[in-house]
Amino acid sequence: MTINDFLDLPNPEIYDFSNNKADDKYQTITDPIKKYFVYKAYFIARYKWYLKNGNVPYPEGLAFRDCTHKKYKSIIDPDTNSPLLQDIYNSLWDKKHLVHCTYRGNITGETLNSVQTTLNSTLKEFNMGTYFRRYGNYSINYAIALFKACRDTFTNELGSVPKLKEFLSIYHTLGNFMPVPVGCNSPRGFQNTDIEDYWDITLKIIYEYFTEKDDGVALIIKKCPKLAEKYKKWLDSFIVDGNRCEGWQNFVKENYLQAFVSGNEDQYGRPKELWDNHFLNWESDHKKGVKPGNKKDIEQFYDRACEMILARGNQMRIALEEMKDKENRAKVDK
Repeated sequence: MTINDFLDLPNPEIYDFSNNKADDKYQTITDPIKKYFVYKAYFIARYKWYLKNGNVPYPEGLAFRDCTHKKYKSIIDPDTNSPLLQDIYNSLWDKKHLVHCTYRGNITGETLNSVQTTLNSTLKEFNMGTYFRRYGNYSINYAIALFKACRDTFTNELGSVPKLKEFLSIYHTLGNFMPVPVGCNSPRGFQNTDIEDYWDITLKIIYEYFTEKDDGVALIIKKCPKLAEKYKKWLDSFIVDGNRCEGWQNFVKENYLQAFVSGNEDQYGRPKELWDNHFLNWESDHKKGVKPGNKKDIEQFYDRACEMILARGNQMRIALEEMKDKENRAKVDK
């Protein structure tokens, strides 16, 4: 699919990029809950410790994984591997920033708002799955096994949470992706108990890096000083003539992040919280305050994340359309 093909879709801002180059059978899945668990089960096969808690396996999860691999021949992780997203990154982002994000011609992408940490909290706070055994913590392993064993009941439970299904349907859409430095997409979420992949906390750290000279970047890139330095070089590429505060303005504008921050084009302010008091609770205790603490927090996360992703996706679609119109006018002028 080319960018022009993408823009010709009825609603390109809600196109699911995990469909790009994916198996036809996968593309026809209409239930976002099923599609999420198929997607996750397809990728966890590479990790031997998945679908277990300690040494205890979830046989239902293993069976669902095996079934997924037999039924769906190809599914991609789109943030870095979608050819269409690669073209969009190259079209919308300045090369002086992309140079930090490119390895062997491929641009590293980031999914800004991920699912699983909040989904784990959802299972806990909404007391889901009481009818099915659980080993240890709420996890993707448990959720996949629960989906396999008790699909209808579990799907109904998830569907009762406001905006959860909508979030699952749009988290692989245009407004939830952007380029990041090579090697720096996974550390933000993988076993990072200070960040847990929450984009508002990540943006808060970036905001303070620009405006308060507060170097908390190491929290984003957990346990990897070399990657933290690489991340800071990327952030510094948005600073012009040593003006760090202006660097934040450039960072927001050039990454199309207006929907995720307060203020307007005259002055972009602090990042918006994904739920009330998220920043305050996180500052008090990184590990306890980073996750939603109750049903209200969870519902606000799904609602606000959906609103921000859709608004940003629409803004990026408009930018692509304007670029296309400019190219067409240039051809006519020739």
